Amino acid sequence: MSNKYELGYPEDRAGLSDEDVVCASGGLCFGTPDMAKLKTLTEHIRSWAHGTGRYSSAELKWFTEEGFKCEVLQVKGGGWIKGRFRFRLEFVPDEPEVTQPKDPNSPLADLRSHLDV
Repeated sequence: MSNKYELGYPEDRAGLSDEDVVCASGGLCFGTPDMAKLKTLTEHIRSWAHGTGRYSSAELKWFTEEGFKCEVLQVKGGGWIKGRFRFRLEFVPDEPEVTQPKDPNSPLADLRSHLDV
């Protein structure tokens, strides 16, 4: 895993690129204007996270199920898309999950039967 800090994974970005424009009336929070490229928004969020970590009531919405409502204009076209951003916490275990073989002839099948697995 890279030590580079990234905001979200590609599959969580719904196909958005760093060059797509994000807009929200009243500002996007984290010290950004009403309209900014996604790259600029993520840079402001990184700066905010490394700073005091204080946030306004508008920024609280980023941490709720509802999320922060906004619109995105993608570089690839298609017009404005209404949606929301939200933060989530993810736990990634150090050890990969071990899967047990389901084959009844497996050498582990007898062991599993004794352990009630």
